[in-house]
Amino acid sequence: MKTRFLLIISGVIALIGITSAIVWRQSGDRPLQRAITGNAELLKLFSEAKTAEAEIAADPEKVRRYFDAGLAWKSIGELATTTSPLPYFRRSLAVYEKGIVKYGEQNILFYLNAAKLAERLEDFSKAERYFRKAIEISPADESSYLALAEMLDYRLHRPKEQVVAVLNSGLNKMLNPTPLIIARAEYLRRRGFYAEALSDYRTLTANFPRYVGYQQIIKELEEILKSK
Repeated sequence: MKTRFLLIISGVIALIGITSAIVWRQSGDRPLQRAITGNAELLKLFSEAKTAEAEIAADPEKVRRYFDAGLAWKSIGELATTTSPLPYFRRSLAVYEKGIVKYGEQNILFYLNAAKLAERLEDFSKAERYFRKAIEISPADESSYLALAEMLDYRLHRPKEQVVAVLNSGLNKMLNPTPLIIARAEYLRRRGFYAEALSDYRTLTANFPRYVGYQQIIKELEEILKSK
């Protein structure tokens, strides 16, 4: 009898905990909803995000719904003009991080999207960690190298050695390394490393001899180097 009583009490406590968590989440969402009241487009996105999250809670195997919810929250942050976008970016990041926990290394997009959200939230340490994990999972996909190199350059102002190292690390892992060579050439030219940039543009011209733009850049760089 005592054991049965304890089981009943334990069940009641667990139910209260679950209910409290749901109420807390709903009440936590109310300020996010109030902040966009009057904007039908954003309220529609809010509803879509909540619906997708409810479906994830009911069936965590619905991988597409993680992306639906994450995109909806991020879109609210990008489109909102009368309130801070940061709370919506945090919700988007939280959804993608749930996907990371659930699917681990099965899908690079969870890491890549989470990295971009962390960057927007200026959590650069987390962003770099997620970008590097995406590279580890899918080393033949140029998008993670490009995004990480861009963040290191524009947001963190890291030295050339670190930025170029990221791009170089993917050259031998991709069937077509051209996007990384282009990114490295543009970076070196933009940052004033003209001799190294010239080498890359000559490589690109050799690979794409009909592209006049590279030939013009080569002439420009040669003139700069002659004047020094």
